[in-house]
Amino acid sequence: MTIITKGMGAIIKGSKKSWKDKRIGAMNRKIKRKKAPIWHYIDEHAEVSASKAPSKKIYKSVQKKWHSLDPDQKSKIYMKKAKRDPKSFYFDKKKFGKK
Repeated sequence: MTIITKGMGAIIKGSKKSWKDKRIGAMNRKIKRKKAPIWHYIDEHAEVSASKAPSKKIYKSVQKKWHSLDPDQKSKIYMKKAKRDPKSFYFDKKKFGKK
């Protein structure tokens, strides 16, 4: 990464943005241009920030799969995640190690 100074400003060259940075920038541009209210993007911003997907294509496929589930199926997944949580009552010391 190199810094090029021209006039009063500095340009950072060579830094690549991830798909997360690009998507958050796009959401900010839409809000700034008053095309959409902020509350439309609050949930998506949280989901994009917390995502571990390496690309937007994989992120979108996971989101489509998740939103197509029934509420009962979603609750089963939440219960499985709660059982894996170290702060949960069902914490398995053999699987995760001692605290």
